[in-house]
Amino acid sequence: MRIPRLFIGSQADLYLAKWRSDSHWNWAAFCFDGYWLLYRGMYLYFLLYVLFASVVVNVLGALFFKTIILERLLTGDNLITILCFYLLLKIIMGIIGNQLYLSHVKRKIASMYYRFPRDFEMREEKIATAGETSLFVPIALAALPLLLAAVVALISAVIAFKSVGQYTPPGLIYGVFQRYI
Repeated sequence: MRIPRLFIGSQADLYLAKWRSDSHWNWAAFCFDGYWLLYRGMYLYFLLYVLFASVVVNVLGALFFKTIILERLLTGDNLITILCFYLLLKIIMGIIGNQLYLSHVKRKIASMYYRFPRDFEMREEKIATAGETSLFVPIALAALPLLLAAVVALISAVIAFKSVGQYTPPGLIYGVFQRYI
């Protein structure tokens, strides 16, 4: 049990107890879904989660919301349906979160045993660093849409102010031409 403790870090007792009792619920995975995957360093699972969620939303959109484009995008019923599907994805993540993390831990530790078969100290050091959690990636990913929106807003404001500066009211143009007539 020493090696998984090295990988998991400060939350080792919690996760080892959950895995021993075969717990099927993870509140962090439910509440923060994709961000929890990033925090725990499960980048491949995050990519699969995003792809799965995108496919589900697009397929369900194609099946159930054919009239959205022709009518209104977010009517009350459509919004409730979308929120229900999102809640379902979060519940699924809460249920499978512990097993995903166990699979990730086993895979990473096995790869360190394969990469460093004889160097015990180096292997332990690499296992400990491979299991480190990072708040930077989830926070950066959460802030990215906000930064992109700010950049788009600034560019739009610059374009709008430039076009206002070049705008000449029609009466003014008529007044200028009237002098020459």
